[in-house]
Amino acid sequence: RPDVVASAEATALAKKAQRSVDIDAWNRTRYVGWNFAGRRKHLWDRDRSVAQVELRNRKHLIRLADKSGIVFDAEGERLDGTEAKEALKEGWEAFVNASFWLTPIATLFNNDVVLGLSDDGELLVKYGSGGATPGDVYALALDDGGRLTGWKMWVSIIPVGGMEASFEGWTQLPTGAWVSTRHEGPFDFSLTELSGAERRDPTAPDPFAPLFEAGAPAGPATQPTKPVQTATAAP
Repeated sequence: RPDVVASAEATALAKKAQRSVDIDAWNRTRYVGWNFAGRRKHLWDRDRSVAQVELRNRKHLIRLADKSGIVFDAEGERLDGTEAKEALKEGWEAFVNASFWLTPIATLFNNDVVLGLSDDGELLVKYGSGGATPGDVYALALDDGGRLTGWKMWVSIIPVGGMEASFEGWTQLPTGAWVSTRHEGPFDFSLTELSGAERRDPTAPDPFAPLFEAGAPAGPATQPTKPVQTATAAP
């Protein structure tokens, strides 16, 4: 695991990387939807800091600020007790992982992130907090325009340090933000069914209505800083 020493050069490179994905367009994006690796569907309301995760024939509605929420089974019945608690934990971990693969560049200036440069000129990123495994380090390879082409990972969930994954299939959301939709490495997987919007259609049903009816309003918008898992989460 490389040592990460903060530097002005690394900060400048990180800003270039954010320009390459149109970070201003991402900041305007309120709703994002995608299918992660063909295994689970995600819907994220960034303004209200809530997420919907469809996983194992269950629908998880989660307040990201405190990881609370509600879960419905395949028949639409609400889970309770220990079963609900465990399901919410699984749904939250799945969302944090999937949202990090969707927008890792958006996390570069989060709290407790240290930015440095490797001997090869790659952007080193160390996450001091957030997610479930603080201390993970990534070495980001960027092209001349600042676009992420791949990374090496030193993460606690994977016993082998420096494992690589590519970032390909860059696609623009309707809001103008760019995301990578294809990754190759130890596991190959894609992000599909992408959607993005700056505001919700007021005539459409609110998918998060049961969550707000069930408890207090969610907290302010947040961006998860790192994955719970990395490549091991892919099929």
